[in-house]
Formats: sequence, structure tokens, C-alpha cells
Amino acid sequence: MLRLFALTWAAATLFHVWATPLSQAVLLTPRWVAIVHVGLVLAAVWVLRRPELIHRLLVLGVVQVLSAWVEMPATSNHWLLAMLGALGLLLAAASSWATDRTLDAAEVARRFLPVGRVTLLVAYGFAAFDKLNAGFFNPSRSCGSFMASELLTSYGLPAITASGLGAWSAIIGTVVIECSVPILLLIRRTRYVGVLVGLLFHGFVALNLTKFYTHFSAVLLALFLLFLPPSFAVWSSARAREYINTKVAINFVTWIPVCLSLFLWVRPGVAARQRVGEVGVLLWLMFATLVIVALVTFLWRFRPETPPRMLLVTPRWLMVIPLLALVNGLTPFFELKTRSSFNMYSNLATIGGHSNHLVISRTWPLSDVQRHLVTVLETDDPRLQWYAAKRYRIPLQQLRVYAARQPDRRLRYELAGVVRDASRIGSDPVLSRPVSGWRIKLQPFTAVPMADSPPCYDRYRVAY
Repeated sequence: MLRLFALTWAAATLFHVWATPLSQAVLLTPRWVAIVHVGLVLAAVWVLRRPELIHRLLVLGVVQVLSAWVEMPATSNHWLLAMLGALGLLLAAASSWATDRTLDAAEVARRFLPVGRVTLLVAYGFAAFDKLNAGFFNPSRSCGSFMASELLTSYGLPAITASGLGAWSAIIGTVVIECSVPILLLIRRTRYVGVLVGLLFHGFVALNLTKFYTHFSAVLLALFLLFLPPSFAVWSSARAREYINTKVAINFVTWIPVCLSLFLWVRPGVAARQRVGEVGVLLWLMFATLVIVALVTFLWRFRPETPPRMLLVTPRWLMVIPLLALVNGLTPFFELKTRSSFNMYSNLATIGGHSNHLVISRTWPLSDVQRHLVTVLETDDPRLQWYAAKRYRIPLQQLRVYAARQPDRRLRYELAGVVRDASRIGSDPVLSRPVSGWRIKLQPFTAVPMADSPPCYDRYRVAY
């Protein structure tokens, strides 16, 4: 099972690089975050060539954690989940090494697999639970209908009408599927059904050619497969050796990712990024279809029993990883941050002690960041002008972070009822106050809409 995880985890890493092209044109203009992404590709390909070597998987885990850290505060939810998975793997290996000074793959798997399963349940549970809010059930604003329309229009098909049956089908269907998956995975008798439903749903979502969600679906795929019995890994490995030429397969998983990544690294521009994303979707379609067909065939032929105690984490202290996922998912309800909290594309709004959630109707603020909101009135900065045009207010903390990066911009703004005019935001006494590094990394906030019901995708932007 650890070998199967290594293969799918390395594949998820590659999809992350292709769908989040921070390394674009790195060979022309090197940047630290881009260099780390190059390291991700090299480590992933290294694992794909010999997935049975556990030290290679651990190296990949280290690079994943480093990548997630350097991408903060804009780290996507799927990569934050990947970071937690990588940390769980590294801690499981460390605990195994501390016990007998060896890195036996079976022992590492025994410790890690339950950690990965429980962490996925927590993160996915929040992603589903956060959608139970008034905004998501508003067809004209819902991320459910928005993403369905985006998927259709990316193939030249007509968008879903805001008040039609299609919009409500997308909304209700998304809620039903996402809420059922963690429940199905929790129940032993329905666990394999949950895996299949999750793979089919997210396999379909990742086919979007406008916004590439292959990275998110690929991370979920690797973690969903942890709920399958070891016999699936044994059977699929045997079938692969029977039908696939090993040498050809190794060359494919080596040179195709390397060539596609090299194209990304040397070609600047939107067109190159779009091309890489589209090829990534094609590779995803092949990869996901292969996995789903293999799973359906295996379940149909063998009807395997679900192994007991799949969610029992030992040693107990490894539960720190699922607990980190739990704390991260709760942060919007305590107003500690509103970005990368597993609340992606959910329409969840938590601010000023209030929440639009249908179950949790209030928040318990542990920070005052969202009490100090800036309204952009006039500026020469196109990015800041976007907030004025879309009628969004920016948390003062986030605007200070931006002012430190773009100190020469001019801004006329309103804060706490007072209008201020800063000819240079880097010299403004309010905006020039520094923000501590840990807040920048760990406490990002999205913009706050002036409208009661914010639109979907705009709501998800980081305010900087």
C-alpha cells in the first residue's frame, strides 16, 4: 500500500506543479518558490522510477513541506492538505526509526496509513460542512452553479442559468455528494463505495479547462486509495506487470513529466500556462480513468471485506496531524484566518461575530483583523483598483502586507469613517506599519464583500 501511495503521491505532486505554475519560466527568471517547484518535479520523478524505496518518498515529503511553506500565505487548500500528509509520513517514519533504528516500509505504512485516512476525513469533512451556508444555496451566487457553468463553458457549452434546474442540480448534487463521502468512508461496510463516489466526482470536477483543478483531485485520489485493502495494491501491481512493459512504463513516467515541466520552465506567458494546464487535464483523464477502471474491476471480481481498525492511529501522538487539520478547519469560525481553511469555493462568510452558515450562525472572534477594514476609493494600482470596482473591503493587515511590497503606489482610502490620501502608501503612517512574519504566513484573510451575498470566485481571492 505504501508503494501504491508513493506512485499516486508523486503523480499528485506533478499535477500540482502543472496546475499551479509558480515555476513558469524559472530558467529565465529564477525565484525561490519556483526553484522549490523544480525540486518537486525532480523528487516526484525520482519516486516514480523506484516507488518501493521509502527514502525517496521521504525526500519528496520534505520538499512538499518546504514548498507549502514558501507558498504561504497563498498556499492552496489541497497543498496544505498535502503538507499535512507529508508531515504525517515523516513523523511516522521518525517514530519507526526511533523504535528500532530501521525504516521498514511495512512498519512505516502501519503507522502512517491511519494518519492519512483520518486527516483526509477531517479536511474533507470541513470542505463539505462549510458549504451548508446561505450563500451556497443562492443560485445566482453559489460556487456550485458557478463551477458547473465554468466547466461547461470551458468546452464551449452554454452556461447554467442562475434560476434554472441546472443551477439547483449543481448545488444540491455537490452538497449531497460531498457530505456523503466522509460518512461513507467512516462506515466500514460502505467504505469502498465512498472511495468510488469520491474518485468519480473529483475525477469529473478536474476536467475543467478554464481553472485547472487537477492538483486538488490528484491529492484526494492518493488519499482516497488509502481506504482500500492491501489486496488491491497487490492485484493492481500484478495486473500492471502483466499488461504493461516495465521499461516502457518507466520511460513514460520519467520523460513525459520532465518534458512537460521543461516546457513550463522555459516558456513565459499565459498561452504556455494554458497549454501545460490542458495537457495536464489530458494526463489526468488517462490517470483517473485507469485508477477507476482498476478499482471497479477489483471490487466486482473479488468483493473484498473491509479490514478492521483502519482508522486506529498508533502511536497515539501521531493524532497531532489530524488535530492540526481540525484546528485549521475551525479557524474561520474563530476569525483567525479566512483563507486556506478547507473552505474553498464554499461561499462561507464569517466576520464580525456573524456567519452565514446554516448550522453555526455566529463566530467567536479570537483576533480583531476583520474589525479594521479599508475601502479603496481611488488608486493608481490596478490590483487595488479591483477591490474598488468589485466593492470589496480589504483587512488592514493584508493591505499593510501589500504596502510593504508596493510602497510607491498612491491610494485614497477610507478606514473607520476617516478618508485618507496617501501619495505613497509605503510612507503612510497607518499603512506602513510592519506585519510580523508569522502573521503573514499563517493568518491570511480574504477580502470582505460589501454585498450581503458575495459572488463565488471573487470571494476566494486573497486580499493582497
